[in-house]
Amino acid sequence: MGSLPHKHLTLNPLDHFPPSNYTFFCSYLPLKDGVTPDDVVEVLHEGLRRTFKQLPWLSGKVHLQSSSAPGWRPGQLEVRYSEADFDQGVPLRQLSVKHLDPEEVGMSYEDLKESGFPLDVFEDEQLTARELLPRYEDAPDCFSAQANFMDGACLLVVATQHAVCDGTSYFDVWKIFADHCEHLQRPGSPWPDAPLADSVDRTLLDRIWAAEGTGRSTSEAKAESWSLLDLPVPGSPPLEAAESLKTLADTAMQSAVFYVSPEKFAALQRHCAAGVPADTALPISSNDALGALIWRCLSRARRRAALEGKRPAASAGDAKRLAAGEARLFMTVDARPDISPSMMPMLYLGNLFFVNICSAPLAELTAEGAPLGPVAQAIRAVNGRATREALLDAYMLAHECPDLDAIRLHRGHTPGSFDMVLSSLLMFPVEGVRFGGRVFANGGLPDAVRPLMRRFNRASQVCFVLPRKPFGGVEFVCNLYEDEMQLLLEDEEFAAWCMHYSF
Repeated sequence: MGSLPHKHLTLNPLDHFPPSNYTFFCSYLPLKDGVTPDDVVEVLHEGLRRTFKQLPWLSGKVHLQSSSAPGWRPGQLEVRYSEADFDQGVPLRQLSVKHLDPEEVGMSYEDLKESGFPLDVFEDEQLTARELLPRYEDAPDCFSAQANFMDGACLLVVATQHAVCDGTSYFDVWKIFADHCEHLQRPGSPWPDAPLADSVDRTLLDRIWAAEGTGRSTSEAKAESWSLLDLPVPGSPPLEAAESLKTLADTAMQSAVFYVSPEKFAALQRHCAAGVPADTALPISSNDALGALIWRCLSRARRRAALEGKRPAASAGDAKRLAAGEARLFMTVDARPDISPSMMPMLYLGNLFFVNICSAPLAELTAEGAPLGPVAQAIRAVNGRATREALLDAYMLAHECPDLDAIRLHRGHTPGSFDMVLSSLLMFPVEGVRFGGRVFANGGLPDAVRPLMRRFNRASQVCFVLPRKPFGGVEFVCNLYEDEMQLLLEDEEFAAWCMHYSF
């Protein structure tokens, strides 16, 4: 079986848009009494093997495509995989096992739970051997998992390579893996249904564009479509050069988890909606309102720290932005609901996101006592420009790009800047994800899901709005330098809505 040839899957233009990073999340899974790590590994291994049977490309590696391949262009990526790699009885290289040293951890699982599953207990390297920023020349795996055991629990880290999965499809893959593990623990239960063919078809976006595109050429595309790819409109001044997400900074930020109760989450939306004139108001969502609060208060902490000389040295461009008073918010946009209601399936496993960029005068954005509603409305106005027409033309721009390296998202990732990236995973239904009740407690429902942030703290100023809690509350994770974080915790406007949960 090991002699089966490798298959080659050419990735589409939007798969070249994200940086080369892995997406890491850790599921905190309590074990049933009497269950051993070997019992858990047996389930995880077979569940992953079944996942690969349904999604064989997920077992592969991301490669730079040979220039001799049909249709090749500079920067072109592909996945290479062999179905022999996940044949029955073959150990899976993508699943690692580690037994955490209790003395190194310094606290029990119950202590972790009571502390709100803090982010600073573990170094990322303790929970996964994968690099945050692999080189495509080194052919990184599409999928990686590591089961980390402590007394009474498994801390399961699942990672996907960003070239094959965006944030939405990361959680879809995570759920497929969990579903297989859950079905394994119910004797006689059939396999979960496989995704539809279109859900895993890397040519689907080409077909949608060919059938439903606007017919515009690159020279005819409107500014909003260029902006969705963070590319300059031809003939306009070049975008400010930015450090790409390729290296890790020497100075690390601090990350923290915050919580917004269901009552305050609803009240925040009403508060923002009431803060703008009714005759000019756009319909502000709860996501817009939370994004406005996060953007304002984190920017305020950064600006205050800079003005007080507490901020690590930033680039010349960042100092200029402080003087000129500009702040930028890079928001990921999931295009699945809007790009093609007729051809896009409910599930699409690949990259189908763009970025919306909201700019505001820094002093105005962070002013004490200023209403929050106009900030939320500005976010809503920018998000509203991501129409179906604009999305289709943005895909056209990526499709027609002669060098795919040119569309890779580089901006918004400099740790010392006044930019930030906001990625909302609010709508993903985590309460429906269970890893099975034979070996896991709570029917396999994770006690918590957390991103691994230690290496992100040296790579990018980022905020993840986590999937909504079953009872309606919202958690989010953000990072700031230590002095900035202290200023955030002292911010009365922020504290009125958000509770600090853990570091």
